[in-house]
Amino acid sequence: MKIGLIGASAVLLAVVMTTDAQAATPAAKAPTCTPAGDCTTYKHLLNLPVGALSYGFGTFTPHPRGLDWADNTGEMTLTVQRPADFKGDKVRLTLVYETRSDQSGDITFGVTAISFHHGSSFETYGGFLTDTVTSPESPTILMQQSAVIETGQGWGPDGPWWYFEIHRQGSYNASLRLMAVTLEY
Repeated sequence: MKIGLIGASAVLLAVVMTTDAQAATPAAKAPTCTPAGDCTTYKHLLNLPVGALSYGFGTFTPHPRGLDWADNTGEMTLTVQRPADFKGDKVRLTLVYETRSDQSGDITFGVTAISFHHGSSFETYGGFLTDTVTSPESPTILMQQSAVIETGQGWGPDGPWWYFEIHRQGSYNASLRLMAVTLEY
């Protein structure tokens, strides 16, 4: 009998020690930083399927996983109403995509952003860039890049509507499949 109690006590002690070790592990994660160095912790996230974007002036092909963007020509646009709970001066736009070629090169996205009111004229001034990444030189690799849109360059988040125009830049001029866009604020 004593052996059983000692064995049971050892198991109970092991469970308590494991639980204590797990409890000591911090549950909170540090904010995710973009390669460009933005470590802001955004409180809100809007996930948008790529089908919610407009596109043109290039070769685009709808696909069940997203939208194939053939090369560096063309643009995609997104217009959203400013979230009612937005308080701040910047947002982060993240693009999730799949490379479709083994071509080498650098991948960068440019984003032109404006906010506007009813009756505003449509004028764009400058833009913002995502970080630059090197193509993985392998089709089907999933990637993401972010641009932080801050006050300036024609952007001010005060308007009730926000417009984002997305362009491809960089030396990677092969196909990629844009799958989703997130807007953090």
